[in-house]
Amino acid sequence: MALNLFKKNQKQESGIYNLILNKTHNVPEVKFNLNGTLELNGRLIPEDAASFFEVLIDWIKELKAEKVEFHSRLEYINTTSSQNLLFMLKELENNPSVKEIIVHWYFESDDPESEELGILLATNLNKCVFRYIDCEDLDELVL
Repeated sequence: MALNLFKKNQKQESGIYNLILNKTHNVPEVKFNLNGTLELNGRLIPEDAASFFEVLIDWIKELKAEKVEFHSRLEYINTTSSQNLLFMLKELENNPSVKEIIVHWYFESDDPESEELGILLATNLNKCVFRYIDCEDLDELVL
């Protein structure tokens, strides 16, 4: 099943492709590109967080980019997913190819919990540099 998740448009030496997953009501859009640009956009409340993150973490372990820019535009994250997100970012830090990690943490102005989650994640990571971006409405954010 996991092989169907990989968009075969650019291939890395290790054999992985860009990882593109469509957004649903419970899972965000995923755009993990071999150039080191990683994006999660939407709600992060999967029924099976472990399985969802397993695909992302397996991909991260194979990534060969030296610089990673991770864009998190998540309007809601449940507790299990926030724990898995931390584990995913730690795996990114442990990837020997990755030398620099910038996390762009987008949050809505009226959602202090989301900002606090970004700050909490940052305190549990060593290599990630967090940039906090205050937005009026994540749904209207054009990038």
